[in-house]
Amino acid sequence: MTEDILIPKLKGRFINWPTPIKWPNEVFPKKDGQEYIRVEVFPAEASFSGLGTLNEKSSGFIRVTVFVPVFTGSARAGQLAGEALELLKGWNDGGLQCYAGKAYPGPQQPIWMQRNIDVKYKYNQCVEVL
Repeated sequence: MTEDILIPKLKGRFINWPTPIKWPNEVFPKKDGQEYIRVEVFPAEASFSGLGTLNEKSSGFIRVTVFVPVFTGSARAGQLAGEALELLKGWNDGGLQCYAGKAYPGPQQPIWMQRNIDVKYKYNQCVEVL
């Protein structure tokens, strides 16, 4: 699956990230009052390319959700969201290409202030095997 390929690439990209990161299908010991981000991959479509090959081409978006304690203020949430967006937009890694993205507020919550970042991607496995 595309997520199985993209998550290790994303882990490498976020290696020096200043907050804890919640990755899909991994235990995350969340602590009260600790800011963190959640990284998810949402494939939109996939197809196979080439003559007689089983190489996947897919697209979708990567979502980074920033969580900061509500009384930290919107500036910190905006700062982390901006840094995540800059880290991903225009990034290429093998067959992965990330494009323009956007940041927007998440739903209002009593404990957390949330900002979401969505960055479109295309992935071509053929490029990985060249």
